[in-house]
Amino acid sequence: MNVDNSRIFKRLTENRFTTPLFLISLDEIERQYKRLKDAFKGRARVFYAIKSNPDREILGFLAWLGCDFEINTSGELGSVASLGRGCINSAPVKDIESIRVMHRWGVEHFAFDTVGEVEKLALHAPGCYVYPRLSVSNEKSIFELSGKFGMKGNDAVHALDIAKSLGLRPAGVTFHVGSQCRSVSNWQEGIKESARVFKACREKGIELSIVNIGGGFPINYSNNHIGIESIAEPVLKWVNEYFRNNVELWLEPGRFISGPAGMYFTKVIGVKNGNGGHYAYVDGSVFTGLMEALQEQGEFPYRVEVLGKAGKSAKYKVFGQSCDGTDIIFNELSLPELEAGDVVAIYGTGAYSHAYGSRFNGLKVPQIAYLRGRKLTWRK
Repeated sequence: MNVDNSRIFKRLTENRFTTPLFLISLDEIERQYKRLKDAFKGRARVFYAIKSNPDREILGFLAWLGCDFEINTSGELGSVASLGRGCINSAPVKDIESIRVMHRWGVEHFAFDTVGEVEKLALHAPGCYVYPRLSVSNEKSIFELSGKFGMKGNDAVHALDIAKSLGLRPAGVTFHVGSQCRSVSNWQEGIKESARVFKACREKGIELSIVNIGGGFPINYSNNHIGIESIAEPVLKWVNEYFRNNVELWLEPGRFISGPAGMYFTKVIGVKNGNGGHYAYVDGSVFTGLMEALQEQGEFPYRVEVLGKAGKSAKYKVFGQSCDGTDIIFNELSLPELEAGDVVAIYGTGAYSHAYGSRFNGLKVPQIAYLRGRKLTWRK
């Protein structure tokens, strides 16, 4: 997040903020959205994957910027239905009620990865556009998805043939390289396999027009990432090579847009030295917005700052406030010497964070504040 942290902290303090707190920079949302559009040279249509952060201020702001949305359920549809933007559904497996509601509302494009899902769509969203989710490598992605979703190219062609026979309209293909992907070759594999499916379908009289390369675009947590420009350039080259640019290119970024926009403030409520280590306890928790720390067992590469302190004097194990033994935010983190009352800022927490938040163990749900230019507002 490109903000003056001391200035922001001073303003938060003046507003008597309490921790834990999420601060969301709408300026950063705009920067990331425009950076993505520019990297793909205006060639791609962008559908924000709202599961990464369905905050209503973010959704409304993105709609104002001209962004469309990728939704998973009828519940997510409810978050964006009034915003006047296009929506697609790229969840390969959906409940029947969500299919019915989305189709009635006007969602026309649906993904699948089994013939059974095709048959379900034919019954409950007759005449809709469909695209198979192909299975591609998720190598070098922090969170792999290939074991849960995806189908082989030959199976996809067969399923599209069945879809056409059932009155559905084959539209294209989609794939996902895994979340926070650091291997550009994964996108090449997906585009190359998509081209094979296009060719095989054409031979069956099925014309496809969309290549949806999903999301997975990484952000800079600890400098071990690939810039979006280094992904977009070869992707555009491969689209030209395999399709002669004769396709619609769709993107579904989530983390890339919302991740850098978030900062999580939490306060140290206790420190313990002994048993061969240093331990810090904060009023935040993996259960109130830092779920990825739980998923990665305290090893998620967040960047951290102790406000008003510098240096790295000790290695701390940082625990959340709950009584759950898995509430470990950091297994080992070099920090200045901590004391109760210190405020810790955790950066890059705009994605897959407060959407996961709960009141487990009676914990406080974090406040949410928004920054736009010099204006600081609070969620009502």
